[in-house]
Amino acid sequence: KRIEDADTFIVDQNVDLDTISLSRLLEACNDRLIASLGRSEAELRVDLKKWIQVAVVEPRERIQQGQNEEHHNGNMARSVLLSIFAIRGMADYRSASFLPREMCAYNHEQHEANIPAIE
Repeated sequence: KRIEDADTFIVDQNVDLDTISLSRLLEACNDRLIASLGRSEAELRVDLKKWIQVAVVEPRERIQQGQNEEHHNGNMARSVLLSIFAIRGMADYRSASFLPREMCAYNHEQHEANIPAIE
C-alpha cells in the first residue's frame, strides 16, 4: 500500500523524477527492488520512470480512453514488477551476490530463458 500511495503521489503531483535527490531516488528504487548496486543514477531514473509508467500512467490512460474492459489489478501489477526487477537485479553482473547470478547464467545457458524487459 505504501508503494502504491507513493506511485500515485508521484504521478498526481507531477514529481519530476529527473530532479529528485539521489537519496530519494535510492530509497524509491530500493522500495521497488530496483537494483542500485553499481548502477548509474541515470539507469536508476530510467527504471523508476518505467515502473511509474507501467504501474500508474498506462492503466490511467486506458481507463480515461474508455478502454476499461480490462480489469487492472494494481496489486498484481506491482507484484509482477517487483518480481521482474528482483530477477533483473539478481542477474545483473554487477550484483553483489555471486550464487544467484550464477544460477541465472546457468538457467539462461540451459534453457535460453529471457528475463522480461519493461519498455
